[in-house]
Order: sequence, then structure tokens, then C-alpha cells
Amino acid sequence: MKKEILDLDEKTWFENVERQNAFIQHKDTQTIFFTSIPLKWNSSFPYKKRVNKNLSPTIGEKITVIVDYLEKFYNGKVGRSMIIRLNPNSEIPVHHDEGYYLEKSHRVHVPILTFPEVIFTVGNEKIHMKEGECYEINNMNKHSVVNGSSSERIHLLLDIIPSELIYK
Repeated sequence: MKKEILDLDEKTWFENVERQNAFIQHKDTQTIFFTSIPLKWNSSFPYKKRVNKNLSPTIGEKITVIVDYLEKFYNGKVGRSMIIRLNPNSEIPVHHDEGYYLEKSHRVHVPILTFPEVIFTVGNEKIHMKEGECYEINNMNKHSVVNGSSSERIHLLLDIIPSELIYK
């Protein structure tokens, strides 16, 4: 998957700027959604995800394997899943997420391309997330990312909504 993502053209990275326009802290990122659900979703209205059909089938199939695993692991369903690129020598400043959807979902990062100079901070903990591993973060805590490298950092970010919130 890493090779296919690195081969994506620049136009693909800038097709959807919804996240960057909505959240100033993400101004130095580009996002490619695989699945999406409104951030204002709560369990009072139906769970309905959209799947990005424009992403190459090869990348989609590989993301689906990860989604299937995490849905079973957390006993839930994917809400938003996206590939996020953070510009070289940039940062996502300290912030915390808000809202029912983000509070209730399991937020999981899978680094696709990273370097030792990329440091993720959640609360008081600083970590370098290693490529190919899964990291759940509590996004209700203050968190930030510093990309001190001269290359892009790319993560797959997935939100898994617990089944009991979907199937009431």
C-alpha cells in the first residue's frame, strides 16, 4: 500500500479540502477519504457511511483488510477512514477533538510513511509511531504532531464506532 500511496498524483491529494477548511490546525495536511460519515453523527440518526470510489481498487482493498480487522477487534463499524499527509517541516498544533462522534469512536493511526523526526504528543506522552503498527489515541486529550523531517508524513487514520451505538 505504501508504494501505491506514494505514487498518488498531487491532484488527488487536493481534491477534498473539507477537513483543512473546517479545522485550522490541519492547514498543513492533505486528506484523501476512503470512508466518511458526518462528524455530527450521533446514535439518534442512522449510521450510513460513504465510500470513496475514486481511490484505486488496490489501495481500497488493502485499507479494507485493515478496516475489517479493526471492526472485529473493537466490535464496531468504520466511520471515517482517511489517508492524511502532513507537510515536511510542519506541525499540527496542540488541540483536542470535540463532539459525540469523536468522543465515542476509537481513533486509530496506522503510519504508512514516517521518520524518527516525526513526534506525536498526546497529553504528556511523546511518541514516534512506527510504520505499519496501529496506535489508538484518546483524541479528547490535547494532542499535536511535529514533522521535523524534510519529507511528508503519511498516516492512515480510522475511526471505529462501537456496535452498541449503531445497533440500538
